[in-house]
Amino acid sequence: MREVIDAFYRERSVVNHHLASYNDFLERRLQEIINSTRIGEGEGLERGHIHPEIEGYKVKLGRIKVGRPIAKEANGEEHPITPMEARLRDLTYEAPIFLEFIPVIHGVEYPAEEARIGMLPIMVRSKRCNISKEVLEEDAGRKLSKEEYEKKLIELQEDPLDPGGYFIVNGTERVLITLEDLAPNRVLTEKTNRYGYEVETAKVFSQKEGFRALIAVEKRKDGILMTSLPNVASPIPLVILLKALGLDSQTIFDNMTSYPETEVFVLANIEACEEEYKVTNEEEAIEYIGKKIAR
Repeated sequence: MREVIDAFYRERSVVNHHLASYNDFLERRLQEIINSTRIGEGEGLERGHIHPEIEGYKVKLGRIKVGRPIAKEANGEEHPITPMEARLRDLTYEAPIFLEFIPVIHGVEYPAEEARIGMLPIMVRSKRCNISKEVLEEDAGRKLSKEEYEKKLIELQEDPLDPGGYFIVNGTERVLITLEDLAPNRVLTEKTNRYGYEVETAKVFSQKEGFRALIAVEKRKDGILMTSLPNVASPIPLVILLKALGLDSQTIFDNMTSYPETEVFVLANIEACEEEYKVTNEEEAIEYIGKKIAR
């Protein structure tokens, strides 16, 4: 077993998950964030006062790219920086971000203009790091052997045994702690013993473009399904939530009765919504939830 573990870490370092995740962010996810961002047209100006040269004008976002880490001197001059220089000078090891802006006037796209929009901290030994093997091979114009790469690191005052996987902020090394988390947008069910009886619960961590919220549905002792929502003080019946989303009682019944034995259970939830909570349609359901949020 020891031989297998040693062979694994000869190919993949202990911080490989940090480096792989950060490289994926640079190569794929950063562009996906830009692609999902939309900029409105010129009608954002004061209503009725749109300048004729601005009306019909909008901007599309194009390709985003991250440069290599640099340091900016007091006289405004910029030059490449190594992690060791950032440590010794109490600097942040970061690189400029460039983004293409594509003007669109009356439906016609014009040539893109690239602008520098900020700085991004660079993970040591990632693909944009100035001491990564990829960057040093790019500078050398050829592949480097392991011995040549280690010799180059020593010349740059870097430890060849340093695996990287951390950031340098104001000269201090900072690392992100990896946490195990539940998969987003997947329904998870569980049974727990509470209040002296078995409680069935379904949960989903709903996530989209960085926004995340926990939604849970719990079956009460009387069989009524209650839903817990973000920013709502107390649970609300699931049927009321479905009605607020525009579903009528028949549609709810048709979609929830997957098996014949669940028909009585679903009908009980619909009747409780209409008789106990006095909610029969979409407007009443929205009003009911609105009152819960207002509290």
